[in-house]
Amino acid sequence: MNEEKQSLTEHLTELRSVLIKSFLAIIATTGVALFFSPQLLDMSIKPLQDVLEARNKINSVVVEAEEKIASQVAENLKRSKAIKFLGIKKDLKELKQLAVSSKENKTSLDLVFVSAKALGDDGLMASDVLDQLEPTPFVVYTVESAADPLV
Repeated sequence: MNEEKQSLTEHLTELRSVLIKSFLAIIATTGVALFFSPQLLDMSIKPLQDVLEARNKINSVVVEAEEKIASQVAENLKRSKAIKFLGIKKDLKELKQLAVSSKENKTSLDLVFVSAKALGDDGLMASDVLDQLEPTPFVVYTVESAADPLV
């Protein structure tokens, strides 16, 4: 751009050339953006997809006194892409600690598998331990035979 004084026609000529260059630059960048649009879209929505995938997983835990059975159940849960496995707890005391930390951290606990062997003699059930959580997790009690006290 010239700093010197210009006549009206000179000014309009310079304005026209600047507008044409700007228009060509817009056309060129739009063309490049359209050419790379799939890659640009993937890069821009990746953080959102990561957050949504993490939120849509079911947080689960296994309460089992016998380590062999607990590890088998845990391996099956870990295979699922829809389940985030939080760990194995030996008894309801450990489950209560997890429930307290989940409440403090404002994380959900969605699915709990509880073995009849992991229940204590005091008559306390896993649902009693988890009633402080909102929403209350879905609890699945597992039994080995019809002679278990839960049947």
